Amino acid sequence: MVVLLDTDHFSILQREVASESRLLQNRLGRFPGAAVKVSIISFQEQSQGWLAWIRRARKPADILRGFHDFQELLKHYSGKYEVLRFDTPAMTEFLSLKQQRIRIGTSDLRIAAIARANGVKLLSRNLRDFRQVPNLDVEDWTA
Repeated sequence: MVVLLDTDHFSILQREVASESRLLQNRLGRFPGAAVKVSIISFQEQSQGWLAWIRRARKPADILRGFHDFQELLKHYSGKYEVLRFDTPAMTEFLSLKQQRIRIGTSDLRIAAIARANGVKLLSRNLRDFRQVPNLDVEDWTA
């Protein structure tokens, strides 16, 4: 089995949010041969967040925290999970989904396109939006 972590599930593992992190880690542990992946879109989303934090920071402590956490983000993405690309097959899926006028955010639509292009299960808490995408295998493993 191959699973793709949406940004929210990846963030839970990064922050080790007590109960949600344990639930997710337990579920992932049930599939020892499972390949767990993240997307370049999630990296983009999280990078933009920390870059915005750094730009707004005025106090030395806030600037230091911003750069520290941005560096930690880089470590997480260059760590144990493969980062799936937004490549030509993903772009083809994305354009097809856009033509269907699926009303979810662009980043979520790109993540869905990556999941569909790679034939993987998407793990996300945002089931309301992702369930609008036809033929997308999506589950919330934190519930």
